Amino acid sequence: MNTSQPPSDEHFGDYYDGERALAQRVAVREDHGDYGDVLVLDLPDGQNVVLWPCAAVRTLPDQSNYDTLTIGLDDNTSARLVLRDPVACAMVARACPNLGTPLRPPSKWRQAITAATVGAVSVAALILVVLPMLAGVLAGFTNVRAELKMGETHFELTRSAFSPSNTPLKFCAAPDGVAAMNKITARIADGVALPYPLKVAVLDDRANQIPNAYALPGGYITFFDSLIQLSESPDEVAAVFAHELGHVVLDHSVASVLERMTTFVIVSLLSGDFTGAAGLGAGIISSGYSRAAETEADVYAQERLTDVGLPPAALGSLFARMSEDHPEVTGVLAHLSSHPEMAARIQAAAAADTGTATAPALSDTEWQALRDICSVVSDDAP
Repeated sequence: MNTSQPPSDEHFGDYYDGERALAQRVAVREDHGDYGDVLVLDLPDGQNVVLWPCAAVRTLPDQSNYDTLTIGLDDNTSARLVLRDPVACAMVARACPNLGTPLRPPSKWRQAITAATVGAVSVAALILVVLPMLAGVLAGFTNVRAELKMGETHFELTRSAFSPSNTPLKFCAAPDGVAAMNKITARIADGVALPYPLKVAVLDDRANQIPNAYALPGGYITFFDSLIQLSESPDEVAAVFAHELGHVVLDHSVASVLERMTTFVIVSLLSGDFTGAAGLGAGIISSGYSRAAETEADVYAQERLTDVGLPPAALGSLFARMSEDHPEVTGVLAHLSSHPEMAARIQAAAAADTGTATAPALSDTEWQALRDICSVVSDDAP
């Protein structure tokens, strides 16, 4: 609010606006102009003022003494003005007729809303800030047996959660296709030290296509068949595998599961509703990783692909196709995505390609076999 009134009989005090625990040194004066009888508080910016109706000004006895006067408004706000100048205190006492009238007690609704707001902010901070940091730390200390059990449990949850019939998705098990996938994984994972064997599977999602792949604790890396069909070369499938392997090696999958599980427990305890447990596995996959984790996995994949003679640019070409099919992750909405901006990821993949690729991930015959991997399906892993 702006005022054109020239200052007169100006005094100074410390103003707390009730939103920040920060004192602002303000000039205080009495005014009887267009706004009625008011105290005018000129803010430090020299442009804006706060107007306090004199009739609504009250003393806070518990915050005042012989040389300090603390005043507020009788409107349940928490703004305060502290005066230490005796002349200023006398001016306020003269101008404000109800100074000695007790403040109205805070509204019960205001107290309830304030408490609820503080609680909501605290829970949000716990879920959005504290838990991700804690999960990242704990992931490095998870023992192998616990990680394997965690991965097995969530793998079975996801098989059911992504099925339109709630029955577990079947494994794609055509022998030649399985052999082709094994060839890709063996080439990229060669020399990677893990405390457990990798468990790579392709799930039949033809009834409800989910072009995706994901990693879980314990070395579980899973492709949906629709992602293989979306890919235009075996090198693109290999690039996705390298990316997911990065999540495993860098403990992202463990941290993600720990974070989502803890969040689920906290929210369920607060709401008293534990009925969403069956969808927890799907939530872990669909919620994705943080931007930082996705970027780290991209970098790992680029380095790994280069080491084994495959083109990192293949990751970018698949991203580009996904960008065309799912444009919501680029442009003005990119900052809302849990992934780095797609265009930036495409550029990074292209920049990492040194042009030193050797043999493709699969021969033409093997690539066709991989695309036909769901011609045979099974309830059991091949």
